[in-house]
Amino acid sequence: MAEHYCNQHLTEWFKRGAMRGYAHPIVDANGENTGKWCNAPEQEAETTPSTVSKPPPRQTPPPKMEISGQATGMLTKEIGDMIRADKLEIVFGADNAALLAEWYRGQVSFITSLNVEGVSQ
Repeated sequence: MAEHYCNQHLTEWFKRGAMRGYAHPIVDANGENTGKWCNAPEQEAETTPSTVSKPPPRQTPPPKMEISGQATGMLTKEIGDMIRADKLEIVFGADNAALLAEWYRGQVSFITSLNVEGVSQ
């Protein structure tokens, strides 16, 4: 279980060396470092490990949507753009943004696994 967890980017914050607080690097849709950092809010940085917990797992799976490959690609790109611009939560609200970010990471993982295995798209 992570002591400090970023719900927006679904990753752990960490603090090393001369860092003033907890943070993590922000990566793009390809998993490449953008050079930007997501810093934990001050109350997160001061919270003791015993009071910080990972968000509970979702109780029900999201509904399955049947959409075309082209629409899926366009949606994946748009959601990725919103994540990188930190607009996903503003547009969809915290709960829906977390679900969309999880869906997006699943799409990117699937595309990456196809490319790694040499399957042409």
